[in-house]
Amino acid sequence: LFLRMGYVVGSAGLIAALGMIVLANAISVLTSISLSAIATNLRVKGGGDYYVISRTLGVEYGGALGIVLFLAQSISIAFYAIGFGEAVSAFVAGPEWLPQAVAAVAVGVLFVLAWLGSDWATRFQYVVMAVLFAGIASFYLGAVPAWEMDTLRQNFAPSGGASFWILFAIFFPAVTGFTQGVSMSGDLRDPSRSLPRGTFAAVGLSTVVYVSAAILIAGNTAQSQLIGETGAMRNIAAFGPLIDAGVIAATLSSAMASFLGAPRILQSLAKDHVFPILRPFAAGHGPSSNPRRGVLLSLVLAFGTIALGELDVIAPVVSMFFLVSYGLLNYATYYEARSLSPSFRPRFRFFHRRASLAGAVACLIAMLAINPVAGASAVAVLYAIYQY
Repeated sequence: LFLRMGYVVGSAGLIAALGMIVLANAISVLTSISLSAIATNLRVKGGGDYYVISRTLGVEYGGALGIVLFLAQSISIAFYAIGFGEAVSAFVAGPEWLPQAVAAVAVGVLFVLAWLGSDWATRFQYVVMAVLFAGIASFYLGAVPAWEMDTLRQNFAPSGGASFWILFAIFFPAVTGFTQGVSMSGDLRDPSRSLPRGTFAAVGLSTVVYVSAAILIAGNTAQSQLIGETGAMRNIAAFGPLIDAGVIAATLSSAMASFLGAPRILQSLAKDHVFPILRPFAAGHGPSSNPRRGVLLSLVLAFGTIALGELDVIAPVVSMFFLVSYGLLNYATYYEARSLSPSFRPRFRFFHRRASLAGAVACLIAMLAINPVAGASAVAVLYAIYQY
């Protein structure tokens, strides 16, 4: 949102950019429908995505998905932390390794919050949310008064640079956070009620922000400027530093969410005895059964990824794993509904099996269109784990 929305609008043109936003959020909405159906069909416990998949399609699918999701989310901690490191490094001149050093310190601090448990981490997220809203409000306050129709018209057509699907791949990570709440399912008082409401509220609010931001950016900045720089929102905002604060808050928030979600997926996998080697990670600490052993393993994976530094090669494959998880979740829901299983009776009134099938197909098409090699690699890894 803060660093890439302007570039996407300038390169694709406003019409195509809005198409990307609609397509990405359509996948989110369809997957949210499937999530809500499963959440209202059974008593959801800890383990999030892994739990709902394994209890719907079986442990084989759930195990394949769970281990890949754990790895993807653990590596994502490093992705977001390095993003934070780059944002901080923009204010301080230093050596090339400074972003990695800042990222390592950030991961260390987030580890402490994850070690203390979800209550402490949730308090931290409230602070992050306040900073994010302040940054977005600053953007609206600067963008609305300066908006011009003539500038908007000039941004309708694409610039002729990057293709639609390359730009879609750049934007799509913006909508992948809506399942983070599902990963915290074991910490909710009433998951069957909270998951549907929270997920749709998240998707709905983010869609409004993305669409309005794209339109406001297109009406404030010339296309040549949007293509040439990534700070369009900062330049438009009433108070630019709040956008910088928003970037920092967004990266820390996403890293914290992954730090909470990944260990809980691993703990649920271990409790089901899917992989014998993972059984030690079934242990929990305190009344909420905080998975501290999983938190430690996520810390090691995050530090290892930060040490590698070059994340651009790994990023498309990780993105594919998230798309695979959405596709499997939609397929699982469609499969259960289509087979008329007596154990599958969701109470979510907006559910229809064709919506789940459409979500599965949309995920598959997006994977193949964004990166056929990365998509095939993700499917191959999942299939290998499933066969094991």
